[in-house]
Formats: sequence, C-alpha cells, structure tokens
Amino acid sequence: MAKFKVGDRVRVVASDDGFYAHYMGRIGIIEIDDGGSLPLHVRFEGEVDYDWGRYSEVELVSNNTDVATIKEAIANVEAALEALKALVG
Repeated sequence: MAKFKVGDRVRVVASDDGFYAHYMGRIGIIEIDDGGSLPLHVRFEGEVDYDWGRYSEVELVSNNTDVATIKEAIANVEAALEALKALVG
C-alpha cells in the first residue's frame, strides 16, 4: 500500500534529488503519482507553481483541522469582534 495518494496534502521536507531547495517547507497537493524516478507531481498551495520529487522528500500534512484549533480561532474572532464593538460604541 502506498504511503501517498493523489489529492494528499504534503510538505516538502528534503531536496535530495527531486524538489528544488526553495520548496522546502512548502505545502502542496499531489496531482500525479506516476511511479517513475521522480514520481510525485506536487502543485503548491496558492500558486500555479509545481515540481516533481520523491516520496522520501515529502511528509503527509493532515487534511483535518482539530477541534481545539477551530475553537481557538473562534475565540480569537469573538474577542476581536468585542474589541471592535467597544471602539465603535
């Protein structure tokens, strides 16, 4: 069973033989896995840019956001809204 599949979100963690070094740390979506010498075609988020690389050069990024993160974001928005209401009166 393959570790990655088309549609997975991955982060570039190495630049050994495939991905260019300037993609280190970038997150993208696997669009093609052709099983070749550089099997993964990754399109980077928010860009039209892409590159090819190896399985060993990426790590899976969770497609899910945990509940604690969502609750924290909601609390931050609510606090900002309250501060805005106080300013407007």
